[in-house]
Amino acid sequence: MIDSTTQLVSFTIDNQLLAIPISYVERIVRAVAVTPLGKAPKTILGIIDYHGDIIPVLNLRKRLGFTDRPIGSSDRLMIIQTSKRKMAITVDAIQEVIRKNPGLVATSGVYPASVDAEGITRCNDGLILIYDPEKFLSVSEETALVNVLKRTTKKVKSNG
Repeated sequence: MIDSTTQLVSFTIDNQLLAIPISYVERIVRAVAVTPLGKAPKTILGIIDYHGDIIPVLNLRKRLGFTDRPIGSSDRLMIIQTSKRKMAITVDAIQEVIRKNPGLVATSGVYPASVDAEGITRCNDGLILIYDPEKFLSVSEETALVNVLKRTTKKVKSNG
Protein backbone atom coordinates (compact mmCIF):
# COMPACT_ATOMS: atom_id res chain seq x y z
CA MET A 1 0.00 0.00 0.00
CA ILE A 2 1.24 3.45 -0.87
CA ASP A 3 0.70 6.16 1.73
CA SER A 4 2.20 9.57 2.49
CA THR A 5 5.13 8.03 4.39
CA THR A 6 6.10 5.70 1.55
CA GLN A 7 9.61 6.21 0.23
CA LEU A 8 9.98 5.63 -3.49
CA VAL A 9 12.85 4.71 -5.78
CA SER A 10 12.51 6.85 -8.88
CA PHE A 11 13.88 5.80 -12.25
CA THR A 12 13.47 6.56 -15.93
CA ILE A 13 12.35 4.68 -18.99
CA ASP A 14 12.45 6.72 -22.21
CA ASN A 15 12.87 9.91 -20.14
CA GLN A 16 9.58 9.21 -18.29
CA LEU A 17 9.89 9.45 -14.50
CA LEU A 18 8.51 6.37 -12.73
CA ALA A 19 8.78 4.99 -9.21
CA ILE A 20 8.09 1.98 -7.01
CA PRO A 21 8.04 1.77 -3.21
CA ILE A 22 11.55 1.27 -1.82
CA SER A 23 10.30 -1.59 0.35
CA TYR A 24 10.28 -3.83 -2.76
CA VAL A 25 13.84 -3.00 -3.82
CA GLU A 26 16.59 -5.34 -2.67
CA ARG A 27 19.40 -4.04 -4.83
CA ILE A 28 20.19 -2.13 -8.00
CA VAL A 29 22.84 -3.57 -10.32
CA ARG A 30 24.31 -2.85 -13.72
CA ALA A 31 22.67 -4.70 -16.58
CA VAL A 32 24.11 -8.16 -17.17
CA ALA A 33 23.66 -10.79 -19.86
CA VAL A 34 20.20 -12.35 -19.68
CA THR A 35 19.69 -15.99 -20.64
CA PRO A 36 16.54 -16.35 -22.77
CA LEU A 37 13.83 -18.54 -21.28
CA GLY A 38 11.77 -20.41 -23.89
CA LYS A 39 7.99 -20.49 -23.45
CA ALA A 40 8.07 -17.73 -20.83
CA PRO A 41 5.56 -14.85 -21.07
CA LYS A 42 6.57 -12.26 -23.68
CA THR A 43 7.34 -9.67 -21.01
CA ILE A 44 10.02 -11.92 -19.46
CA LEU A 45 13.40 -11.33 -21.09
CA GLY A 46 14.91 -14.41 -19.50
CA ILE A 47 16.79 -15.32 -16.35
CA ILE A 48 19.93 -14.28 -14.52
CA ASP A 49 22.05 -15.85 -11.79
CA TYR A 50 21.77 -13.55 -8.79
CA HIS A 51 24.04 -14.74 -5.97
CA GLY A 52 23.28 -18.37 -6.82
CA ASP A 53 19.54 -17.86 -7.31
CA ILE A 54 17.98 -18.08 -10.75
CA ILE A 55 15.59 -15.15 -11.08
CA PRO A 56 13.44 -13.94 -13.99
CA VAL A 57 14.03 -10.58 -15.64
CA LEU A 58 10.89 -8.60 -16.45
CA ASN A 59 11.09 -6.25 -19.40
CA LEU A 60 9.46 -3.30 -17.64
CA ARG A 61 9.81 -1.21 -20.79
CA LYS A 62 7.59 -3.66 -22.67
CA ARG A 63 5.23 -4.24 -19.71
CA LEU A 64 4.46 -0.53 -19.41
CA GLY A 65 3.99 0.06 -23.14
CA PHE A 66 7.23 1.86 -23.99
CA THR A 67 9.12 1.18 -27.22
CA ASP A 68 10.97 -2.08 -26.79
CA ARG A 69 14.73 -2.26 -27.24
CA PRO A 70 17.54 -4.56 -26.14
CA ILE A 71 19.14 -4.00 -22.74
CA GLY A 72 22.04 -1.58 -23.05
CA SER A 73 25.29 -1.48 -21.07
CA SER A 74 24.16 1.70 -19.26
CA ASP A 75 20.82 0.18 -18.19
CA ARG A 76 20.14 -1.03 -14.66
CA LEU A 77 18.40 -4.02 -13.17
CA MET A 78 16.41 -3.49 -10.00
CA ILE A 79 16.25 -6.68 -7.98
CA ILE A 80 12.86 -6.64 -6.31
CA GLN A 81 11.01 -8.95 -3.94
CA THR A 82 7.24 -9.19 -4.30
CA SER A 83 4.96 -11.38 -2.20
CA LYS A 84 5.27 -14.09 -4.88
CA ARG A 85 8.84 -13.93 -6.09
CA LYS A 86 12.19 -12.25 -6.45
CA MET A 87 12.77 -10.83 -9.92
CA ALA A 88 14.76 -8.22 -11.77
CA ILE A 89 13.16 -5.35 -13.66
CA THR A 90 14.84 -3.39 -16.42
CA VAL A 91 15.15 0.41 -16.21
CA ASP A 92 17.14 2.99 -18.16
CA ALA A 93 18.53 4.86 -15.15
CA ILE A 94 18.01 5.24 -11.42
CA GLN A 95 17.21 8.76 -10.24
CA GLU A 96 16.82 9.06 -6.47
CA VAL A 97 14.95 7.96 -3.37
CA ILE A 98 12.09 10.32 -2.65
CA ARG A 99 9.21 10.58 -0.20
CA LYS A 100 5.79 10.65 -1.81
CA ASN A 101 4.19 14.06 -1.62
CA PRO A 102 0.74 14.19 0.01
CA GLY A 103 -2.25 14.13 -2.30
CA LEU A 104 -1.76 10.92 -4.24
CA VAL A 105 -3.82 11.17 -7.42
CA ALA A 106 -5.51 8.16 -9.02
CA THR A 107 -4.20 7.54 -12.52
CA SER A 108 -6.35 4.85 -14.07
CA GLY A 109 -6.23 5.41 -17.82
CA VAL A 110 -3.83 8.36 -17.70
CA TYR A 111 -0.95 6.51 -19.32
CA PRO A 112 -1.56 3.76 -21.91
CA ALA A 113 -0.04 0.65 -20.32
CA SER A 114 -1.13 -2.87 -19.47
CA VAL A 115 -0.49 -2.03 -15.80
CA ASP A 116 -2.20 1.04 -14.35
CA ALA A 117 -0.10 3.34 -12.21
CA GLU A 118 -1.16 3.47 -8.57
CA GLY A 119 -0.77 7.22 -8.45
CA ILE A 120 1.24 10.31 -9.22
CA THR A 121 3.53 12.38 -7.03
CA ARG A 122 5.42 15.60 -7.67
CA CYS A 123 9.15 16.18 -7.53
CA ASN A 124 11.51 18.94 -8.65
CA ASP A 125 11.78 17.34 -12.10
CA GLY A 126 8.02 17.02 -12.66
CA LEU A 127 5.43 14.33 -12.10
CA ILE A 128 6.31 10.73 -11.28
CA LEU A 129 4.03 7.79 -12.00
CA ILE A 130 4.03 5.32 -9.09
CA TYR A 131 3.65 1.58 -9.74
CA ASP A 132 2.90 -1.41 -7.53
CA PRO A 133 5.33 -4.25 -8.39
CA GLU A 134 2.76 -6.79 -7.16
CA LYS A 135 0.81 -6.01 -10.35
CA PHE A 136 3.64 -6.30 -12.88
CA LEU A 137 2.64 -9.88 -13.79
CA SER A 138 -0.92 -10.96 -14.55
CA VAL A 139 -2.23 -14.19 -13.01
CA SER A 140 -1.78 -16.04 -16.31
CA GLU A 141 1.76 -14.70 -16.76
CA GLU A 142 2.65 -15.68 -13.19
CA THR A 143 1.31 -19.22 -13.78
CA ALA A 144 3.18 -19.57 -17.08
CA LEU A 145 6.39 -18.28 -15.48
CA VAL A 146 6.12 -20.67 -12.54
CA ASN A 147 5.67 -23.60 -14.94
CA VAL A 148 8.59 -22.69 -17.20
CA LEU A 149 10.87 -22.05 -14.20
CA LYS A 150 9.96 -25.46 -12.72
CA ARG A 151 10.78 -27.22 -16.00
CA THR A 152 14.01 -25.25 -16.40
CA THR A 153 15.30 -25.79 -12.88
CA LYS A 154 14.50 -29.52 -13.11
CA LYS A 155 16.66 -29.73 -16.25
CA VAL A 156 19.47 -27.77 -14.58
CA LYS A 157 19.42 -30.04 -11.49
CA SER A 158 19.38 -33.24 -13.56
CA ASN A 159 22.29 -32.03 -15.72
CA GLY A 160 24.29 -30.67 -12.79
